[in-house]
Amino acid sequence: MKSHCKCGKKMNAHEKSCPDCKHKKHQTLESLEKFVKYGSFALAGLSLVLKIAKSRQS
Repeated sequence: MKSHCKCGKKMNAHEKSCPDCKHKKHQTLESLEKFVKYGSFALAGLSLVLKIAKSRQS
């Protein structure tokens, strides 16, 4: 018995999603991990810059 993936491609009965969708999901998870990782560094840097600017004002 063949079923269809969310994207409309045919797949075997034992598959939950097609290889293209699995790859796309994996890429999305990787980019989210990078965003969280580097976003926290950017936030820490911005916080430091604001702290320095505030100390120079007073």
